[in-house]
Amino acid sequence: MYLSDEQKREVILIATVGCDQETAAKYVNCSVEQIGEEMLRDARFGADVRRAEAACELGHMRCVQQATRQEGPWRASVWWLERRFPERYGRRDAGTIGRRDLVRFLGAVAGGLAPAIRCEEDRRRVLDALSEFAESLIDPLSYVGGWDESVEGDSAGDAREDA
Repeated sequence: MYLSDEQKREVILIATVGCDQETAAKYVNCSVEQIGEEMLRDARFGADVRRAEAACELGHMRCVQQATRQEGPWRASVWWLERRFPERYGRRDAGTIGRRDLVRFLGAVAGGLAPAIRCEEDRRRVLDALSEFAESLIDPLSYVGGWDESVEGDSAGDAREDA
């Protein structure tokens, strides 16, 4: 289903004030996936949404930057940035690794492993698994491979041992 011109305008306006695509989807009565599909189908709409999102972020960054020179509502902008983009602006404990860092690391691991795996079929399986896992870090809801119960904790193993 395509978005109407009115829905597109509203999505862009919602992005302009700093709301995410999930909020926009609820407001215009569609799914986040429909917005994403429309952004791919209609390149102009996609560019306008991305520009609106970037403009809002830029406005908050300007506010923080100006606060170094004068008084103003910079704390509210810092709060907004930390919550809207936690991977980029959120507070982190020392030694914490973010999703972006982990995705880059998985890419480096894949690049290092590929030449060492001689069997093409095995190489493809390993690289596909690493790629799928990296994608799940970018969008946790997209992970369709299923999580290995043994990795998640000992409770599944304990239940089998008790039986």
